[in-house]
Amino acid sequence: HPWAASAQLFDSAEAVQAHFESPTYPDHDLKANRTSMLCGALIFNDALSSSHVGYTLRFNATLPPDPNLPPISRLLMASRIKTGSLVDHKEQSEGEGIFSSAGIVWYTQSGFLAMQRTVDTFLAGLGPDGRWPRNVTTGQGSVSGAGLLGEDGRPHIVVPFPTAPWQMDVFAAMMPKLLASFLLTSLTYSVNRMIAAVVHEREARLRDGMRMMGMHPTAFYLSWILTYLAVYAFISLGVVLCLSLGSVLPHTNPSLLFLWFMLFAAASISYALVISTFFTKAKTAATVGAVAFFASSFLRHLARPGSSRGFLRLLSLCPPVCFELTSKTIADMESQAMGITWASVHIPSANFSVLDGFGMLTLDAVVLLVLFV
Repeated sequence: HPWAASAQLFDSAEAVQAHFESPTYPDHDLKANRTSMLCGALIFNDALSSSHVGYTLRFNATLPPDPNLPPISRLLMASRIKTGSLVDHKEQSEGEGIFSSAGIVWYTQSGFLAMQRTVDTFLAGLGPDGRWPRNVTTGQGSVSGAGLLGEDGRPHIVVPFPTAPWQMDVFAAMMPKLLASFLLTSLTYSVNRMIAAVVHEREARLRDGMRMMGMHPTAFYLSWILTYLAVYAFISLGVVLCLSLGSVLPHTNPSLLFLWFMLFAAASISYALVISTFFTKAKTAATVGAVAFFASSFLRHLARPGSSRGFLRLLSLCPPVCFELTSKTIADMESQAMGITWASVHIPSANFSVLDGFGMLTLDAVVLLVLFV
């Protein structure tokens, strides 16, 4: 066995402990490049002829930093790795410990796993008399050192047990940060065209001319609202089909997505009408208006995971922010393979639910339209 030359036999567990506690331990010979330090100890608690053989593996607790970890992680972890358990019982809460990945690192990289597999393979091949039934030295029916070490090509996967089966969808994990921006971009062009058209109509005094011919103000406002609601209906339908049939949001009810887009469309129309009042030139309005509409969505960064529900609703008075917060809630639920349905529309994520978003978008549409009129 490749480990035979490095193995050292002791009469008992007490002899092993006395060896560790010896004042001369460990002895280093730098010239010969040898040391008496032991990386681990195997102690059999029962006779090998017993039907149930128990054993103890003792390994050093002090290891060098893990080279696979970032420097800051190695600095924080230092060189002392917890080896007693994969659960930190010092931070227990209501009887349940907190899982620590440091135990996994130690278990897989210290040699403990290789030694455990070697001993288990050895014990599995013992005969009833506690002897190895095959001739290892001659190679007749032998089990090679590679087999004892587990280097037989079989994959070795180490996971904390028990662990429920799960899947990781990288796209779903990244979606909460990206979905809102992509969807908002798909609707920005329509808002841009509406702002430019409203300002151009004012610039050309078309509205004044129609009023002189007896057009009622209600008809003027309804013409803009109904026209762009129809435009948004086609856009919303196309985006919903892409999200649902394209398996981007496969667990969310398509009717809820369509309602969400249409409510945002109504709020965006009112928001665009308010923005148009600050411009007198159509070209300036087309550029600055669209930028102002999209840039206002960055107010969402004022929201934090611990933000109160009232503060999130206050931010939602700006339609792009409300759209972003609702989008994040939908993406969070989707990343958990749950999605949003009519039964779960009220469930909040970070103190904000889709139902909150629907209510605030409706309020935004009404309040902003009143301000424009």
